[in-house]
Amino acid sequence: VVPLVHAYASGGSNEYTSAKAVTVEKASARLKPRQAFQIKPSIVKLKENKYLMPKKFAPTFRDMSSNEKVATVSSGGKITAKGGDFAAGIGSGDRDSATKGSKIEISGGEIEAHGGKDGAGIGGGESVTGGEINISGGTIYAYGGSNANAFFTNNGESGGAGIGGGDEANGGTINISGGDIKEAKGGYDSAGIGGGDGKSDGGTITISGGTVNAIGRSFSAGIGGGNRGGIGNINIKGGTVTATGGKY
Repeated sequence: VVPLVHAYASGGSNEYTSAKAVTVEKASARLKPRQAFQIKPSIVKLKENKYLMPKKFAPTFRDMSSNEKVATVSSGGKITAKGGDFAAGIGSGDRDSATKGSKIEISGGEIEAHGGKDGAGIGGGESVTGGEINISGGTIYAYGGSNANAFFTNNGESGGAGIGGGDEANGGTINISGGDIKEAKGGYDSAGIGGGDGKSDGGTITISGGTVNAIGRSFSAGIGGGNRGGIGNINIKGGTVTATGGKY
């Protein structure tokens, strides 16, 4: 979650000046479980020969999390990710996004991912395949867009897979070798794991370990294709797998 850092502005004053810009020593960091990272901001003054407002009037910096509709992290380390319209909860944006074909690696933690309208919970946004998704650990709840569990709904028009492709997109390449997928639930007419709505096949799915509970929405497979979509290439070599197709 990328925070926003604000500097207090002084208004008009002969003695004090405002911040022209706020810079940070390190703009991003990749964290391991339970690891912390401190953002260290500094101010570029509008007029270098003047003072900033004293702290007794207001804090030099104020920070806030970026939009909590995008992602939150609980005190226990649980990540909840929510995709905007046409975007995945974790993964790509829509068909015009520069993040198409992304690679997603999940090896631990607790994750709850909700696709936005037409997006997968984990994987592709609207008309974007799941890319490459590798899950080797963690506790995961993934809900495709237009799902009863999703944060965003669009009156049942279309949806994305719980894990895999967005609306009108196949599942991509999905490898599950470990972890506990408590629920991978497809959005409207979409597979739990695999293809989204609209003749979308399951892609290439390999399950070799872990626990998987995949639930397809109407007309769709628990694991495989979305509504009117083909099976794809599915290999189940190990693990404990429960797959429930949607109702006709």
